[in-house]
Amino acid sequence: EVVLFAAEYGRPKDISVVLDLTYPAPVSCFDRDTNLEASVGIVVNDQGELVYSKLFKLTGYPAIDDWLTDYISLAEQLPDYVFTQLRQTIPDAVASGDLIEWLYAARNSDDLFVAADRDQAAYAFKIAVKAPCG
Repeated sequence: EVVLFAAEYGRPKDISVVLDLTYPAPVSCFDRDTNLEASVGIVVNDQGELVYSKLFKLTGYPAIDDWLTDYISLAEQLPDYVFTQLRQTIPDAVASGDLIEWLYAARNSDDLFVAADRDQAAYAFKIAVKAPCG
């Protein structure tokens, strides 16, 4: 799927910041050393809108994969702690929002997602899911 994604939208550009989401496990938890990573592809148009999103690499836990799919499709706002962590390194970052707002703030705010001469751009990045016990 990553190959098809790259062929359709151009070579994905890696985003250097890993989105560190903590999965709120409803019944059980994962060992402290467990790091689940999902690989994601998104396409953003020149209006800053998400036009395509896909989980390329699933975590193997259906509930987590469904939860991540909601976030990358902008179906839900990201939890506040994501932005709290971001503001520790970028003081003027937004205080809340969705995946696109997080990515804009996590990158250089002067660096547009989509170049002026293009109408959309593709990105690939990883989401780390951590749910320590205790």
